[in-house]
Amino acid sequence: MTSNTRQVGGKHYAAEIQHWDFAASQDFDYFQGQITKYITRWKKKGGLDDLLKAQHFLEKYIELEIARLACEPGPSYVNQDPDVRHPNQMWRRTGDRLPGPVPE
Repeated sequence: MTSNTRQVGGKHYAAEIQHWDFAASQDFDYFQGQITKYITRWKKKGGLDDLLKAQHFLEKYIELEIARLACEPGPSYVNQDPDVRHPNQMWRRTGDRLPGPVPE
C-alpha cells in the first residue's frame, strides 16, 4: 500500500491528483504548499476558515519576501500609504512612480 492509496482522515482528501504530488511536482516551498493546500480544499473541507488560513500563510509569505528583498542591493519595497497599518497593505518598490501628478 502506497501513501497515496492509504487514507488517514476524512474522504475530503481523496482526489484524482493528490495535493502533495502536485506541490512536489512544482517544487513548492513550505508556504506555497500550505497556501495551495488550503485554497484547493476549502469548498470540500474547511470553508471560509480554510480561505482565511491561506490568507494568513500568504501574509506571512509576503512579509518574509519583503524582508528578503530589503536585504538585497537595489530598490526595496515600501508601503504606498503611510496611514495604512494593516497586514494587507499595498507595497511598491522604492523608485517606482506612483500614478498622479509629479510633486514639485
